[in-house]
Amino acid sequence: MDESWTEHDVQADIYADLQLLIKSPNDTVAGRGLFELAIAHAIGFGTHESKTLALEMILSSAKKGYLPAQAIFHVWYLEHHMDVPVDRETQIDWLFEAVTWGSFFAGKSLQEMSEDDYQEARKIFHHYGGYNQYFYSRQRPTHIGSEEFADSISTLSLNTSVLKTHALLESAVVYGDINLTKELLKIPDIDPNCTNDSGESLVVLCCKGGHLEILKVRLKSPDLNGH
Repeated sequence: MDESWTEHDVQADIYADLQLLIKSPNDTVAGRGLFELAIAHAIGFGTHESKTLALEMILSSAKKGYLPAQAIFHVWYLEHHMDVPVDRETQIDWLFEAVTWGSFFAGKSLQEMSEDDYQEARKIFHHYGGYNQYFYSRQRPTHIGSEEFADSISTLSLNTSVLKTHALLESAVVYGDINLTKELLKIPDIDPNCTNDSGESLVVLCCKGGHLEILKVRLKSPDLNGH
């Protein structure tokens, strides 16, 4: 089988699927489709490479209210030395919202445009917990802050699923539940050096969220080698 032909065929099929997504009456679905089409045109995936179309797609996605697009549209236009064809107030609104969700790229752009708005957006971001809400929901899981759940850890059979236990520890650190963190770190098979899907350790998550008391607990916890 001709591998180069197969790759081209698959790319064409994916591009065609994205063309269908952008016609969705659901703005989130259409926005995601436009965002992915922007990337496709930027790198020539399933279509010809086009800076112009890539910028048009990323801006259309942002207008649909798609947060990832609103976070990076300014950076894309800046990189290509082009002015954004949207009024300054709308740009700031988009970037402001993205910063409150934890976007680093939006933060850099917003700070350059308006230091006051950047500082206000960062306050809101920390009010929600200081974690990246693109990856973690603003709606706290029901077990967070529950003393009963934390107290029940010793009676649960968590050691049969280390991955789930680590996910539970990750959520405890992200949402600032110190009691649950302490109980989970007592489990023999738990790895205090575990990382999330982005490679962030518990120490990094503590620092990002400003959870200093949890950071102290983590630093006092030995790793699996007893150090």
